[in-house]
Amino acid sequence: MDTNVELLLVEARADTKFAHLLGELKVISANVANLIGQIASIKTDINRVETEVGGVRAATAGMKFNILASGLALGGLIIALAAFGSQILDLVQGL
Repeated sequence: MDTNVELLLVEARADTKFAHLLGELKVISANVANLIGQIASIKTDINRVETEVGGVRAATAGMKFNILASGLALGGLIIALAAFGSQILDLVQGL
């Protein structure tokens, strides 16, 4: 074979491989762009959830205080019954 023909064949193969690589790079670029869009969507969802959690915390702050106060009152009642239970029982029996 002639050297010029061989060089043309090698050049044609190199051009074909280069075109194929460019096509693959375009596909990869499109996939990366899609992933960036999905990440932005996930960030938006996370921000929305954080806002909702903040609202729930604010709404339940009063309930937490009520539960704590009820627990302390119940604890005080139990201590009072333990300390003065016999006296209370004597008072009730005297009625």
